[in-house]
Amino acid sequence: MFALLTSMLSMAATHEYVDLGLPSGTLWATCNVGATTKEQYGTYYAWGETSAKSKYSWANYQYANGTSNTCQDIGVNISGTQYDVAQQEWGDNWRMPTKDEFDELVTQCTWTQMTENGVKGFTVKGPSGNTIFLPFAGCSYEGQTFGKGSYTYYWSSEVNTSGTGSTAYALYLKSGQATKTTSIQRRTGTVIRPVKNEDITVPPTSDEPLTFGLVDLGLSVKWANMNLGGDTPQGLGSYYAWGETSPKSSYTWTNYKHANGTKDTVKDIGTDISATEYDAAFKYDGLDGICLPTSEQWEELITQCTWTSASVEGVEGYTVKGPSGNSIFLPLSGWSYEGNDYSVNSGAYYWSANNDASMAYKATVIKLTTSSQAMTSIQRRTGAAIRAVEYKEEPIVEPPAETMALVDLGLSVKWTNMNLGGDSQQNKGAYYAWGETSPKSSYTWTNY
Repeated sequence: MFALLTSMLSMAATHEYVDLGLPSGTLWATCNVGATTKEQYGTYYAWGETSAKSKYSWANYQYANGTSNTCQDIGVNISGTQYDVAQQEWGDNWRMPTKDEFDELVTQCTWTQMTENGVKGFTVKGPSGNTIFLPFAGCSYEGQTFGKGSYTYYWSSEVNTSGTGSTAYALYLKSGQATKTTSIQRRTGTVIRPVKNEDITVPPTSDEPLTFGLVDLGLSVKWANMNLGGDTPQGLGSYYAWGETSPKSSYTWTNYKHANGTKDTVKDIGTDISATEYDAAFKYDGLDGICLPTSEQWEELITQCTWTSASVEGVEGYTVKGPSGNSIFLPLSGWSYEGNDYSVNSGAYYWSANNDASMAYKATVIKLTTSSQAMTSIQRRTGAAIRAVEYKEEPIVEPPAETMALVDLGLSVKWTNMNLGGDSQQNKGAYYAWGETSPKSSYTWTNY
């Protein structure tokens, strides 16, 4: 039994995790923050706070001014940030789970209500056959603790953006009821079950430093091996606003080059800016033969490749393996706007070359989270990463030569398809004087 348990668990720092065999590759911790065994409840925290306290209320919530309608914006997704208590307590390899990761846990695993060492909760069995135990740890607010042994909430890292910003998503467990994700007030004290992405290493291929190059994944175009402005595959690179060719320190509508200060004044620079003067990859100094990928090329990368969560030298991201067997690494490089950077190591936007046809102030991106990849659109002034592709110049195709022919228009006679002396339907052909059978350079009475 000990050998089997050892094979199921791996050590990271002093904390154990289990591979449940989930599609995202997410690895779940075996106990809560503040606990040392699977059945211990652990410590309560308010959302975004990294210290426990005796009372959880709006009056003492660190990121509000005493009421629910004064909540501060500390990010849509705090996983891997300074507000992530899992990372602050357990170290850089650990973080709070996202809502998508909880949803995956709900839909991809088998949930069985059980009692472990006298503690009630759910045993969660993954596709791999391995399990974790989530105890009914209850929650705390306004100086009281509720639900121990009968229900609990587990914080996710994401705020509920559909409301006022005063709630965040959590996994809700209750005895005798179906498990689901829901949203609760941020001032609530609840427990946290961390996650960890599996580490991978990139073996060196030579003693020479890695340089920018294109990788043949077996798709319609080759993909760059690193982000624009980066110097390694795991380098985050530079942020760019859509249609701008230089990075900057702040990304706002006020300094967006292709608008007059607001989203309602954006200029039309084209529906596809790949390989144009507005393409940062195409205009990048010292790199030739690359351009922004189109939305269709991103879709091809999503649908035709295998995406595996990975961590390279502390940088979270995805290894993307193509039909050829070759792969690239896409870091979760975050994004930037209004002078702040967001979601580094927990999310990313990568620009495409295409605008959003329905909203002129937006352009399309691939959105990466720790558990998903999808196309969406964001405001053009946002600072986002760029992963270039091979520039393939469209070949000039000469139209086939036309020959003179008779066309049946349904009239008394057929008509030729081009003028006499022409070689296409749009060619004007030769001039003739009436009754003469050869063209000439000048038409006068003298030479008629």
